[in-house]
Amino acid sequence: MRVGADAATGSPNALAAGTVKSQLAALLSFINGHIIGATAHSGTAITSTPTNFISSTTIQQQIIDLVGALVSTTSGASGATRVGAEAVSGSPSSLAAGTARSQLIALLSALNGHQNASTEAHAASAISVLDAASMLSAVNAETALAEILSSLSGDHFRNNESYGGQHRTIRQPYLSNGYRSLLWQANGAGYVASEFRVYQDSDSVWFCVAVTWDGSNWVPVSASYNCAAFRIGRNNFEIVYAPSGSGSFATWPKSWNLSLSGSNDSGFMMRAGMKETGRCGLKLCNPTAATASVTGGVVVNYRNRFPSTPSSVTLQAYRYNITDIVVEDSFSEGFALTATVTLGAGGVGVWNGYYNAIA
Repeated sequence: MRVGADAATGSPNALAAGTVKSQLAALLSFINGHIIGATAHSGTAITSTPTNFISSTTIQQQIIDLVGALVSTTSGASGATRVGAEAVSGSPSSLAAGTARSQLIALLSALNGHQNASTEAHAASAISVLDAASMLSAVNAETALAEILSSLSGDHFRNNESYGGQHRTIRQPYLSNGYRSLLWQANGAGYVASEFRVYQDSDSVWFCVAVTWDGSNWVPVSASYNCAAFRIGRNNFEIVYAPSGSGSFATWPKSWNLSLSGSNDSGFMMRAGMKETGRCGLKLCNPTAATASVTGGVVVNYRNRFPSTPSSVTLQAYRYNITDIVVEDSFSEGFALTATVTLGAGGVGVWNGYYNAIA
């Protein structure tokens, strides 16, 4: 405290005249203030050796250059090219040691390669199946495909077999569609007039053209078209028909029914109200040498049987020289055609014509 000290000039610091102790205290204050930052060096005043991509020589400029380089998006010189990255192992893809950019490029390439892959992008067993409708037992694509193909291939040829996709056998379970169920509908040629359907009921199978069953009635596909069907059952075979403009109907207007199991199964039976037209004829001769009364007849069998005796049988002559022709003993399967005429010696009487029988 007794040792004096004169003033010392300097910049940015100077010492005022005083004692050695006072100047030591001043110097300590200068040093502490410099160290804790109040009077610390400017970055421009601190030198630094250039390294890598930093070419400046002061701390201030090197920090500016470093930040600028790290935030840069310049192609080929972006910040990602300045950041190193160690190798990362993995399977099926891994990352080699390099820069952040090189590893980003590797990841992008692996992702795009995966998404652009046309085959083997994923194992089917690795793809889950949601199955919101609960229609499958499978939980992944592999087992779902196997389950579907197993269901289809039972009655179809697989694509890797001859006739791929075609049916082996068509099977249908109980459809619960009421009295008569639709089994098959086809319109391969594209014409409404020939739409084809197959129905099954309790005793028969129906093969139908241009007509549908609505649960109560037969309905033609169009009023402009006639329609027809044939039915085969355990006990009979039947052909049915309805003309155009029939509308819906429960009973077919025309039918021909052949009994298969009954004792009379040699011909078709027609529905009541139908008509049959056919040829018939009779020829009588007088073998004597004198005029005589000659009687003769034939039995005419219908091509189809009527359900009962026809309500009428009328005749129409085609070629004749006698006229006294009589229809006798009419019944469901035919009638007798008779005549009694007077013929001269050796004379011949002929009547050829048509019959019309209406049920």
